[in-house]
Amino acid sequence: MRDTGSGNNNNEMTVGEALKAMLKNYHLQQKYEETRLITSWEQLVGKTIAGHTEKVYIRDKTLCIVLDSAPLRHELKMARSKLLKNLQDEFGADVITSIRVS
Repeated sequence: MRDTGSGNNNNEMTVGEALKAMLKNYHLQQKYEETRLITSWEQLVGKTIAGHTEKVYIRDKTLCIVLDSAPLRHELKMARSKLLKNLQDEFGADVITSIRVS
């Protein structure tokens, strides 16, 4: 007789685990994390910085940020290493390795 109790056998996984496995198998994990970072830009940096952000994208593991405010651009350049560490902690060290502000 088969056990149909609430026990978890080796072939069962949660939807989240299945999604992670699929992303890994199709080599999409990096792109997924990059997209997640870009879409959550406002939550990460706040409304003020996000409101002055003209463009944010990732190219060759470099987060590129284009701002419309020179003083804010300067502030972000000064805080670049702290921002990089925070983003790497949140999204993984291999998602971005540097930040370019212009």
